[in-house]
Amino acid sequence: MFTACKKQPVSPQIPTPQPQQPTGKLSKLVYDTGAYDSLYYLADGRLSKLVNNIDPAAGGGVSYELRYDVSGKIERINSSEGWYYLYQYANGKLASISQYMNEHKSSYKFFNYNNDVLTSMELYNYNGAARGYEFSGLHTYSFYPDGNLKEEVTYTVNAFTGQLIKHMTIEYSDYDNKLNAEELVRQVPYYYGIVRMKNNPGKRITKRERAMVSSPHSIASLLMINRQNP
Repeated sequence: MFTACKKQPVSPQIPTPQPQQPTGKLSKLVYDTGAYDSLYYLADGRLSKLVNNIDPAAGGGVSYELRYDVSGKIERINSSEGWYYLYQYANGKLASISQYMNEHKSSYKFFNYNNDVLTSMELYNYNGAARGYEFSGLHTYSFYPDGNLKEEVTYTVNAFTGQLIKHMTIEYSDYDNKLNAEELVRQVPYYYGIVRMKNNPGKRITKRERAMVSSPHSIASLLMINRQNP
Protein backbone atom coordinates (compact mmCIF):
# COMPACT_ATOMS: atom_id res chain seq x y z
CA MET A 1 0.00 0.00 0.00
CA PHE A 2 2.85 2.34 0.84
CA THR A 3 4.36 2.26 -2.64
CA ALA A 4 6.64 5.15 -3.54
CA CYS A 5 5.56 7.37 -6.41
CA LYS A 6 8.30 8.36 -8.84
CA LYS A 7 7.90 11.43 -10.95
CA GLN A 8 7.92 10.43 -14.59
CA PRO A 9 9.00 12.67 -17.45
CA VAL A 10 6.13 14.23 -19.32
CA SER A 11 6.25 14.18 -23.09
CA PRO A 12 6.10 17.52 -24.91
CA GLN A 13 2.60 18.92 -25.20
CA ILE A 14 1.06 19.28 -28.63
CA PRO A 15 -1.11 22.40 -28.96
CA THR A 16 -4.75 21.42 -28.50
CA PRO A 17 -6.99 22.14 -31.52
CA GLN A 18 -9.88 24.52 -30.98
CA PRO A 19 -12.60 22.60 -29.10
CA GLN A 20 -15.98 22.24 -30.71
CA GLN A 21 -19.43 20.79 -30.13
CA PRO A 22 -20.05 18.51 -33.12
CA THR A 23 -23.46 17.30 -34.17
CA GLY A 24 -24.90 14.54 -32.00
CA LYS A 25 -22.39 14.83 -29.16
CA LEU A 26 -23.45 15.51 -25.60
CA SER A 27 -22.89 19.24 -25.13
CA LYS A 28 -24.56 20.23 -21.88
CA LEU A 29 -25.82 18.67 -18.66
CA VAL A 30 -28.25 20.74 -16.58
CA TYR A 31 -29.05 19.84 -12.96
CA ASP A 32 -32.11 20.62 -10.87
CA THR A 33 -30.07 23.11 -8.81
CA GLY A 34 -29.47 25.22 -11.92
CA ALA A 35 -25.82 24.19 -12.15
CA TYR A 36 -24.65 22.91 -15.53
CA ASP A 37 -21.65 21.46 -17.34
CA SER A 38 -20.65 22.30 -20.91
CA LEU A 39 -18.63 19.78 -22.94
CA TYR A 40 -16.39 20.37 -25.97
CA TYR A 41 -14.63 17.88 -28.23
CA LEU A 42 -11.77 17.39 -30.64
CA ALA A 43 -12.54 16.66 -34.28
CA ASP A 44 -12.07 12.92 -33.62
CA GLY A 45 -14.75 12.94 -30.90
CA ARG A 46 -12.52 12.88 -27.81
CA LEU A 47 -13.43 15.20 -24.96
CA SER A 48 -11.30 18.35 -25.15
CA LYS A 49 -12.75 20.72 -22.57
CA LEU A 50 -15.28 20.68 -19.76
CA VAL A 51 -16.67 23.82 -18.08
CA ASN A 52 -18.30 23.34 -14.68
CA ASN A 53 -20.79 26.07 -13.72
CA ILE A 54 -21.92 25.51 -10.14
CA ASP A 55 -23.43 29.00 -9.82
CA PRO A 56 -24.85 30.17 -13.17
CA ALA A 57 -25.41 33.68 -11.79
CA ALA A 58 -21.69 34.06 -11.11
CA GLY A 59 -20.71 33.19 -14.68
CA GLY A 60 -17.37 31.87 -15.86
CA GLY A 61 -17.18 28.60 -13.95
CA VAL A 62 -14.19 26.29 -13.69
CA SER A 63 -12.82 24.89 -16.95
CA TYR A 64 -10.70 21.79 -17.51
CA GLU A 65 -8.66 21.34 -20.69
CA LEU A 66 -7.68 17.78 -21.58
CA ARG A 67 -4.40 16.84 -23.29
CA TYR A 68 -3.64 13.41 -24.78
CA ASP A 69 -0.40 11.60 -25.57
CA VAL A 70 0.47 10.12 -28.97
CA SER A 71 -1.26 6.85 -28.06
CA GLY A 72 -4.54 8.65 -27.36
CA LYS A 73 -4.50 8.28 -23.56
CA ILE A 74 -5.20 11.26 -21.36
CA GLU A 75 -1.87 12.71 -20.22
CA ARG A 76 -2.73 15.99 -18.54
CA ILE A 77 -5.72 18.09 -17.47
CA ASN A 78 -5.27 21.82 -16.89
CA SER A 79 -7.65 23.60 -14.53
CA SER A 80 -8.51 27.28 -14.88
CA GLU A 81 -7.96 27.53 -11.10
CA GLY A 82 -4.24 26.95 -11.65
CA TRP A 83 -4.06 23.26 -10.79
CA TYR A 84 -3.04 20.61 -13.27
CA TYR A 85 -3.17 16.82 -13.15
CA LEU A 86 -0.74 14.27 -14.63
CA TYR A 87 -1.81 10.71 -15.50
CA GLN A 88 0.32 7.57 -15.56
CA TYR A 89 -0.54 4.03 -16.70
CA ALA A 90 0.55 0.46 -16.08
CA ASN A 91 -0.51 -2.55 -18.15
CA GLY A 92 -3.00 -0.35 -20.00
CA LYS A 93 -4.77 0.72 -16.79
CA LEU A 94 -4.73 4.09 -15.07
CA ALA A 95 -2.17 3.71 -12.27
CA SER A 96 -1.91 7.16 -10.72
CA ILE A 97 -3.11 10.76 -10.86
CA SER A 98 -0.88 13.52 -9.47
CA GLN A 99 -2.10 17.02 -8.69
CA TYR A 100 0.24 20.01 -9.11
CA MET A 101 0.11 23.69 -8.16
CA ASN A 102 2.94 26.04 -9.16
CA GLU A 103 4.96 23.01 -10.33
CA HIS A 104 4.68 21.44 -6.87
CA LYS A 105 2.99 18.06 -6.47
CA SER A 106 0.48 18.51 -3.67
CA SER A 107 -1.14 15.07 -3.73
CA TYR A 108 -1.48 11.89 -5.72
CA LYS A 109 -3.70 8.82 -6.00
CA PHE A 110 -2.81 5.18 -6.73
CA PHE A 111 -5.32 2.79 -8.30
CA ASN A 112 -5.18 -0.96 -7.63
CA TYR A 113 -6.82 -3.72 -9.68
CA ASN A 114 -7.62 -7.41 -9.49
CA ASN A 115 -8.12 -9.15 -12.85
CA ASP A 116 -8.48 -5.68 -14.43
CA VAL A 117 -11.27 -4.71 -12.01
CA LEU A 118 -10.70 -1.66 -9.81
CA THR A 119 -10.42 -2.69 -6.14
CA SER A 120 -9.06 0.36 -4.32
CA MET A 121 -7.65 3.86 -4.53
CA GLU A 122 -4.93 5.11 -2.15
CA LEU A 123 -4.57 8.81 -1.37
CA TYR A 124 -1.32 10.59 -0.46
CA ASN A 125 -0.94 14.26 0.52
CA TYR A 126 2.16 16.38 0.87
CA ASN A 127 3.12 17.17 4.45
CA GLY A 128 5.41 20.19 4.53
CA ALA A 129 6.42 19.63 8.13
CA ALA A 130 7.46 16.06 7.42
CA ARG A 131 8.98 17.05 4.05
CA GLY A 132 7.27 14.21 2.29
CA TYR A 133 4.01 12.54 1.31
CA GLU A 134 1.78 10.82 3.82
CA PHE A 135 -0.77 8.07 3.28
CA SER A 136 -4.03 9.91 4.02
CA GLY A 137 -6.93 7.75 2.92
CA LEU A 138 -8.27 4.71 1.14
CA HIS A 139 -11.34 3.94 -0.96
CA THR A 140 -12.31 0.33 -1.69
CA TYR A 141 -14.74 -0.76 -4.38
CA SER A 142 -16.89 -3.73 -5.30
CA PHE A 143 -18.90 -4.13 -8.50
CA TYR A 144 -21.89 -6.00 -9.86
CA PRO A 145 -21.23 -8.55 -12.63
CA ASP A 146 -22.33 -6.00 -15.25
CA GLY A 147 -19.57 -3.61 -14.14
CA ASN A 148 -21.65 -1.08 -12.22
CA LEU A 149 -20.44 0.05 -8.81
CA LYS A 150 -22.03 -1.89 -5.95
CA GLU A 151 -20.26 -0.52 -2.87
CA GLU A 152 -17.67 2.10 -2.01
CA VAL A 153 -16.03 2.21 1.43
CA THR A 154 -13.91 5.18 2.47
CA TYR A 155 -11.27 5.17 5.19
CA THR A 156 -9.37 7.98 6.88
CA VAL A 157 -6.02 7.60 8.62
CA ASN A 158 -5.36 8.22 12.30
CA ALA A 159 -2.70 10.94 12.34
CA PHE A 160 -1.04 9.50 15.47
CA THR A 161 -1.15 5.74 14.89
CA GLY A 162 -1.36 5.54 11.09
CA GLN A 163 -4.23 3.07 11.40
CA LEU A 164 -7.13 3.07 8.96
CA ILE A 165 -10.51 4.22 10.29
CA LYS A 166 -13.65 3.25 8.38
CA HIS A 167 -15.44 6.50 7.64
CA MET A 168 -18.33 5.86 5.26
CA THR A 169 -19.96 3.06 3.27
CA ILE A 170 -22.13 3.78 0.22
CA GLU A 171 -24.20 1.06 -1.47
CA TYR A 172 -25.70 1.51 -4.94
CA SER A 173 -28.54 -0.53 -6.43
CA ASP A 174 -31.54 -0.53 -8.79
CA TYR A 175 -29.55 0.44 -11.88
CA ASP A 176 -31.41 1.14 -15.10
CA ASN A 177 -30.11 0.18 -18.54
CA LYS A 178 -29.53 3.74 -19.76
CA LEU A 179 -26.21 5.49 -20.32
CA ASN A 180 -25.05 7.45 -17.28
CA ALA A 181 -24.23 10.84 -18.75
CA GLU A 182 -23.06 12.21 -15.40
CA GLU A 183 -20.27 9.65 -15.17
CA LEU A 184 -18.26 11.43 -17.86
CA VAL A 185 -18.42 14.66 -15.87
CA ARG A 186 -17.63 13.02 -12.54
CA GLN A 187 -14.44 11.55 -14.02
CA VAL A 188 -12.88 14.98 -14.64
CA PRO A 189 -10.34 15.41 -13.24
CA TYR A 190 -10.02 12.94 -10.37
CA TYR A 191 -11.09 9.66 -11.98
CA TYR A 192 -10.63 10.31 -15.69
CA GLY A 193 -10.18 7.01 -17.48
CA ILE A 194 -12.17 4.96 -14.95
CA VAL A 195 -15.88 4.25 -15.43
CA ARG A 196 -17.54 3.17 -12.20
CA MET A 197 -21.20 3.58 -13.16
CA LYS A 198 -21.98 3.04 -16.82
CA ASN A 199 -25.72 3.06 -15.98
CA ASN A 200 -27.79 5.11 -13.54
CA PRO A 201 -28.31 3.86 -9.96
CA GLY A 202 -31.83 4.32 -8.63
CA LYS A 203 -31.02 3.85 -4.97
CA ARG A 204 -28.15 4.83 -2.71
CA ILE A 205 -27.68 3.93 0.95
CA THR A 206 -25.07 5.93 2.83
CA LYS A 207 -23.82 4.73 6.20
CA ARG A 208 -21.60 6.99 8.28
CA GLU A 209 -19.60 4.38 10.11
CA ARG A 210 -18.64 6.43 13.17
CA ALA A 211 -22.23 7.43 13.87
CA MET A 212 -23.60 4.12 12.53
CA VAL A 213 -26.41 5.96 10.72
CA SER A 214 -27.89 4.74 7.45
CA SER A 215 -29.49 7.18 5.03
CA PRO A 216 -31.32 5.64 2.05
CA HIS A 217 -31.89 7.94 -0.89
CA SER A 218 -33.58 7.70 -4.25
CA ILE A 219 -31.25 9.30 -6.75
CA ALA A 220 -32.91 11.94 -8.91
CA SER A 221 -32.14 11.97 -12.60
CA LEU A 222 -30.75 14.95 -14.44
CA LEU A 223 -33.28 17.67 -15.03
CA MET A 224 -32.30 18.05 -18.64
CA ILE A 225 -29.69 16.76 -21.09
CA ASN A 226 -28.98 18.91 -24.14
CA ARG A 227 -27.36 17.76 -27.35
CA GLN A 228 -26.02 20.04 -30.02
CA ASN A 229 -28.22 19.58 -33.11
CA PRO A 230 -29.34 16.04 -32.13
